[in-house]
Amino acid sequence: MGSVIGQQWEIYDFEEIKDMVPRRGEIVMVTNTPDHIESIIQLTADGAKDINQLYSEWKNFIALTVASDSTLTGNGTAENPLGVANIGQPGGFATLDGEGKVPATQLPPGGGGTGQGEYTFVVDSDDALRAWADNDPGNDYSRVLIKAGVWTLNTEITTAYHDDPVAAVDISNGRTLSVTGEDGSKLIFNNTSSNSATRFAGIRGKISGTWPRLINPGREFYFDNVSVEVHAYINVDYREYAWAYGFYNCSNLTNCASIAQSYTGNYDDAFGFYNCANLTNCTGSGTGGGTSSGVAAGFLRCSNLSNCSGTGEDIGPGSDSESGGRGFHTCFYLTNCTGMGRSNSYYGSGFYLCSYLANCDGTGEGSNFNYSHGFHGCTNLVNCAGAATFSGIAGGYSFGYCRTGFGCRRSSGGNTLTVFDTCVMDPTGYTTPWGVSAAGGWNNPN
Repeated sequence: MGSVIGQQWEIYDFEEIKDMVPRRGEIVMVTNTPDHIESIIQLTADGAKDINQLYSEWKNFIALTVASDSTLTGNGTAENPLGVANIGQPGGFATLDGEGKVPATQLPPGGGGTGQGEYTFVVDSDDALRAWADNDPGNDYSRVLIKAGVWTLNTEITTAYHDDPVAAVDISNGRTLSVTGEDGSKLIFNNTSSNSATRFAGIRGKISGTWPRLINPGREFYFDNVSVEVHAYINVDYREYAWAYGFYNCSNLTNCASIAQSYTGNYDDAFGFYNCANLTNCTGSGTGGGTSSGVAAGFLRCSNLSNCSGTGEDIGPGSDSESGGRGFHTCFYLTNCTGMGRSNSYYGSGFYLCSYLANCDGTGEGSNFNYSHGFHGCTNLVNCAGAATFSGIAGGYSFGYCRTGFGCRRSSGGNTLTVFDTCVMDPTGYTTPWGVSAAGGWNNPN
């Protein structure tokens, strides 16, 4: 049968679409499945199997992940933590390509390859990058190729105190559908404004909707192997605040990398990826930290991430309780991701306030009087490992203030003070702590 997808984040009834074969690389979210009635299961198509087959292999993949032959119907053991309950309770998820691996997003027809003729515009100089940023009406930007090399664009923001960031390259008008980078290519964006308070993004995409239910503009919009580096200020000693974003409101990103830096003001935040959806094999880094407050994250408010790596480093002296470095901050639906958060001011967390995580590894590093957590305030975790490193009089915890976890444990490294700090199985309240039991989710505190 034909493709399933009508809207990227629509949730389908399993029985209605179980015989359909979606296109390779499409993400399909289903509910009312035979074994996980209330859960939302996320499948990645391989182009050959129907939904029923993908779901069956998803079950096998989860069972193999926890070395269990259970059918996940509620008979939990120490070797089978997922037998305790449905994955993540209502809203559980996982992704696979039929072989237990999360696939890279497949390029639409005509979007890839090595032939320059497949592209409508080539960025091979600083001037070409400027033309793309200026949205020259005489050029066709539908399929952009970034040639190997480092291309730089300086942007002067003429307004201050604006909530919506100004982007160096704004493709939200839809003229650019796809962007592909050659190996060895990088785009550098510098904000050279003299204004005292600005928000600056490298590339702004076309995503809409209200987070976390972001509306993907379509599979024809994608980024492949694109690397950006964004500096909120350059050659400026001090400003009131400066926020930096690498990719902002972008979707369908594969093998992309983003570095965002901002640390010259009073309140400085930096995010590699912000409000982005459907990311595979991406690397995000944020470095921030103002004199009063600073939040830095590799990924902030992103959804549907597979095999991604995030690093956030807060290097400022700010003491605001919101300050900190987080690998992943307030992200949903993460599989096989690795997060590192370092903080000189408050919390250093690998994963901070994230939900629906499977097979993720988080490390937090803190210093002075600051706490560190591998996972802080996260919910619905499966088979995750955390570590923490701290110095001074504060503490480090593998998991802090997390809810509803199965098969989670301490990872190697660090000097973790306590593995589980106020972690409970309860969606609300604090009745059932994590532990090595069915009620405790078979989480290992040792």
